[in-house]
Amino acid sequence: MIAADSVTGKIRNVDYIYSATGEGYLQACNVICDTTPKDAKVMLIFEHRGLYIPRRHVIGTPYFQSKYFTDADSSLTPENIRATLKAEGISYVLVGLSSNDPDRIGKYLEKSQKFATMLQALVDRQDLKIVWSGSGYMLYRVETY
Repeated sequence: MIAADSVTGKIRNVDYIYSATGEGYLQACNVICDTTPKDAKVMLIFEHRGLYIPRRHVIGTPYFQSKYFTDADSSLTPENIRATLKAEGISYVLVGLSSNDPDRIGKYLEKSQKFATMLQALVDRQDLKIVWSGSGYMLYRVETY
């Protein structure tokens, strides 16, 4: 499918988006819309397509968005990640595990392994609480203490 099909009405916009993203992305967008407060701020990790995310959002994927976690391999800890989430006012984290992503480059996924391990540590200690999981995506609420 091409974008012109959507513009000319040959296919519905939602069908065009689905063809490029798979069902998980649209499900994640709907869950964010239905379960998060309107003032929520979502950090996207291993997902870079924020256009349809219905809340304020930032991209936090290491090596894709260098502002947050890139090149912090030696000092990266769960505490550092948690402090960054707090400092940036992040209330939810959407983690994309879908392989239907044109920006998923193996070399950078390997380099991001330590970050993924530290993120899992936050889940294990319940600093991040699962809100929803489905079709290659997980939405977590950042716990405030």
